[in-house]
Amino acid sequence: MKRATLLLLPLALAGLLALRFATELSWVFAASLLFWHYFAFGVLVTGGLSFICLKRWRAPLIVISGAVIASYFSPLISDMLKNPSHKDRAVYKVISYNWLFSSSDRSAFYAWLAVEDPDILSIQEFNKKDLGPLLASQPRAYFVSETRDDVVILSRFPLSEDKLDKVGSRRLVSATANLPSGAVRVFGAHAPTLRDIDLLTQRNSYLARLPELIARSDKPQLVMGDFNATPWEPLVARLKSKAGLHEAPRLVPLSTRMAVRRQLDVGSPIDHIMASHTVHLRHCRTGPVMASDHRPLICEFSI
Repeated sequence: MKRATLLLLPLALAGLLALRFATELSWVFAASLLFWHYFAFGVLVTGGLSFICLKRWRAPLIVISGAVIASYFSPLISDMLKNPSHKDRAVYKVISYNWLFSSSDRSAFYAWLAVEDPDILSIQEFNKKDLGPLLASQPRAYFVSETRDDVVILSRFPLSEDKLDKVGSRRLVSATANLPSGAVRVFGAHAPTLRDIDLLTQRNSYLARLPELIARSDKPQLVMGDFNATPWEPLVARLKSKAGLHEAPRLVPLSTRMAVRRQLDVGSPIDHIMASHTVHLRHCRTGPVMASDHRPLICEFSI
């Protein structure tokens, strides 16, 4: 009886503390998911060394390592199963980029964009005053979404059915790009950051609303932007499941935010380009650092 009491008391205390600080713990959990790929690697290395040296702990180490491996590879497996195989179809290029509202010198981006020459482009933290210089810097013309509230969508092909959905303090911009291969519905998203607990609540509400808003379209879909959440975030998994979306399968997701400003490939994969089940995504990569704390995310797609 005494032994059971000694075991239950710490568990009960831990449960009460978890309830008391549930909001704070949810913020810590969300922040940890930003670096889940590094954590998973560290757990596997530590677990492997411990497995060799500590025989008595091998069983729990196998369980912990198995859970970490399953959580890490779950998005990859889902993307592999949903990404269709297309042959002999027209291939287009799409770019998503948070170019940082406060940045004053965009000349490097304009020059880089002219070389990349994407078919579809979504920019987050966009200001209407930057539209003129952006269009003037490009050798080919763009069609521009009528809604340009924080997020703008540009396309080499005509845009129609512009829509702006309010989601809390943020917006979801969408438009139909009429490609030669057929129409595709393009969504530009920008979720709140995780700077504090209030913003975490706003981000979670934003991500929770997206499946409902995206599912209204029966066209092939591209959903892109700065989600401030990684592939391992439960709300991202829910979004992809509910809206029938996938990303280009990658063993190691592309880091687009955090330490990239220091020219290091160390960061967090919080920018995404997702597509519906009839759209094939491939050859995703990141662009250079250009006066923003994000790298551009580039993918090719076919419908």
